[in-house]
Amino acid sequence: MVYEYCRATTKLTDAEIVAIVRHLSCCETGEVSEGGIDILRIEAGCDLAEGHSGPHAGFQAGGHLHKPGPYLGREVSAWLFWGGAVREITWPAECPVKYEDGLSCLLFDGHEGPHLHYSGDEQASPAWLSHKCRVLR
Repeated sequence: MVYEYCRATTKLTDAEIVAIVRHLSCCETGEVSEGGIDILRIEAGCDLAEGHSGPHAGFQAGGHLHKPGPYLGREVSAWLFWGGAVREITWPAECPVKYEDGLSCLLFDGHEGPHLHYSGDEQASPAWLSHKCRVLR
């Protein structure tokens, strides 16, 4: 079965980007430690299945919380929830569902609808993530 993504999109505001960076920054200096941010998406696309009810939810950032010493802290994921009166960045736990291949569902704990699992090339990327980079000349 191919997972059908919701097609809703939005862009993060400057304040939301700052909130993500601050969450992953070193509390003493405010700087992001090396390796603190693995990915940060400026555009949000809903990662829930097409036809879901309730707010949209998009994975926006992955990183590691700052921890004193030379090692990175635990891995965390930022999600943007939006729709209606809701618009907030949250840091939910990952979905606990595991598949036979050892991979986990890519959504957050308590998500609505089917689980999202990449098991190879048969899974299409969400339409909102498909883009071509422009070369500036």
